Amino acid sequence: MKKLNLIPLSMIFAWSFAVWALPVRGETREERVAAPVTAVSTKAEVLPAQVSLAKRGVGREGNSWQGLRRAYEVVRLSAGASLIVSEVDTWTGSHQLHWAGDVSAAMFHYWKAGIGAGLAVTYSNTSFDGITTLDEWSVVPMASYSLRTPRRWNFYAGLGIGFAYYRMEERRERQSGSGLAFQSHVGAEYRLTEHVGLGLEANSLTLIFPGESNYYSRSTGIFGFVRLSLLGGVRFYF
Repeated sequence: MKKLNLIPLSMIFAWSFAVWALPVRGETREERVAAPVTAVSTKAEVLPAQVSLAKRGVGREGNSWQGLRRAYEVVRLSAGASLIVSEVDTWTGSHQLHWAGDVSAAMFHYWKAGIGAGLAVTYSNTSFDGITTLDEWSVVPMASYSLRTPRRWNFYAGLGIGFAYYRMEERRERQSGSGLAFQSHVGAEYRLTEHVGLGLEANSLTLIFPGESNYYSRSTGIFGFVRLSLLGGVRFYF
């Protein structure tokens, strides 16, 4: 026991230093000390990539996948020209492929999957030979599908069945009626800002009025009108 007390303290210090200096898991002391610096450097290297993504707009509203798939509402205000492809008989003669002016207002809600529903209201007016005027109204609930892209473009298509009304006048003569409206459309929109955009839309609208007292089109064999239109206008997103 007395010999144990004679062990020099210098040997204890030497043994402790050797254990501290030994490699751990194949790493030297210098590597262990430098490890936190490497981690910090790796984190710093990720930052330029994140900045690059931010410059391209990834992760911002309307450009990320989450933004593209979110639910939203859109109001479409449009105006343009339509072509009445069905034959129209007036008191002054027969007319086919006649141009008319259209205005339209529509509002749609789209869910995350792109499926939507809304209401489209359209008014059309034209004149034949400067004597006979024809006014048409339609109010159509529609189902629609919208496809949004990361480059601010939006493409959509829809169809529906609703209410139709027409009025034809020539001097003191008047003919009018109500019936069904069958409408389908396809369109493209470009979002200028988060809430405002521009769009172009093609429509097919068939107005049918049952009963012989209403207007009859010989070219289509129906009581009503068939119209194709191309409309453009402003869009508001919410």
